Formats: sequence, structure tokens, C-alpha cells
Amino acid sequence: MPALRRIDPKKARDGVWFSVTAGSFSALSGPVDGELCVLVGRWHSQKHRAAKAKAYEPHMRDLQRGEMRAEVLERIEAEAMADAVLLGWANLTEADETTPIVYSRDKAIELLCDPAVYEFRQFVIDAANIHRSFAADAIASAEGNSQPSLSGSSAEARTNGDS
Repeated sequence: MPALRRIDPKKARDGVWFSVTAGSFSALSGPVDGELCVLVGRWHSQKHRAAKAKAYEPHMRDLQRGEMRAEVLERIEAEAMADAVLLGWANLTEADETTPIVYSRDKAIELLCDPAVYEFRQFVIDAANIHRSFAADAIASAEGNSQPSLSGSSAEARTNGDS
């Protein structure tokens, strides 16, 4: 019988790294030298839902009346993403490819609203929706439940035995 898919709440809240340069949706252990990498929290996590509620709250009357302008809606979504989804980046530079862009919430919102870099926003959204990247580590959760091997613990086998 299939088991429920479990999310690691720490990964969902604190994020996992992805390489924009490689266009890869495989989670990384950290940023890769020379590649644009983003630290992404889980879409629809508790933190993201709370950030969306906070961002939408001042605009609820307009939203309920159907009077929300598209650019305001885009800004609200970008604010929520900057608070809970796009949590950092590494190796992002200005167009000159030498001047680093330091992560800040304001800069994240600016980039998420910039139509010239829409693919960046879409990459972040897509990465935030990849379940396997935020899944609880089945090996870690089972650790200690298996019999020790002749050569040591299952943790040693996982970190030392596989190449």
C-alpha cells in the first residue's frame, strides 16, 4: 500500500538550493561555484500561506469587489514569494556579469516583478513546487530502525559506502 508523501518542514520553511544556470530541479546541498543558484522554500508551505495572507490583507476589499489591478496582484504575489519562497541566491550579478547583486527582500521583489526576467520568476515557482526536493529523507527517518551491518551502522553505509 502506498505511503503518504511526507514533507520535511525545515526544508519547506528554510529552503533548498537549486541551480538556475543548470536549469535543474534537483535539490543541491548548497550553491555551486560559478552558477546562479537560488534558495527556495516550498510553495504552499505554512510560511508561504502566512506570507500570502499578510500580503493580501490590506487589499481584500479590492479583491472581493473584483477591482484588483493586475500590477497590484503581481506585486502582492512577489512580496509573498520574497518572504517565504525566494529566500536567497548566490552568484547573481548585474548585466555586466561582474557586479554581484546581494540578496535582499526588496531586490527579490524587484526581480520577481521584472518582465524582462520572467523566466527567473517561473524557475523559482517551478522549483518551489517540486515535491521530491522538500521530501522528508526516508533514509534518515528509518535510521536506527535497521539492524547494524557487519561493517558498521546504516549511517556509515549511506555516507561512506556509496560512490
